[in-house]
Amino acid sequence: MVAEKDWDKTVGAADDVRRNRRVRAIARVMEQQDFTVKVKGDQVDARLLKYPRPVIEEKLEMIGRLLLFTRQMDMLMDSEYSVEAVVQNFLAGNYRYDQALIDQLRQGQANAAGTGARSGPGEPGN
Repeated sequence: MVAEKDWDKTVGAADDVRRNRRVRAIARVMEQQDFTVKVKGDQVDARLLKYPRPVIEEKLEMIGRLLLFTRQMDMLMDSEYSVEAVVQNFLAGNYRYDQALIDQLRQGQANAAGTGARSGPGEPGN
């Protein structure tokens, strides 16, 4: 029998690699939205300080959309390209998993590798 605390690690849940991809995607979106972000394991600590009330209200609404969008996204994040695809989709207001964008990113990386171009640190391929 599986202990309750071990359930998500054994049955029907994403593995650590996929969970980490989701966390990195969330962190990148938050950074793009002017949050100060720290990641520790599968936890994202994001702070937004000294903004006017209307801006904070917009950011809270964005966080709600981000939580809904990424809730079980880790189950689908099967490559490093999915991190960038999730970030790009969310920031563009496209709240769905877009396999075509992942394929496009993968193809772009393959083309860059063929021309000798290198990815930056933390990007797919490095």
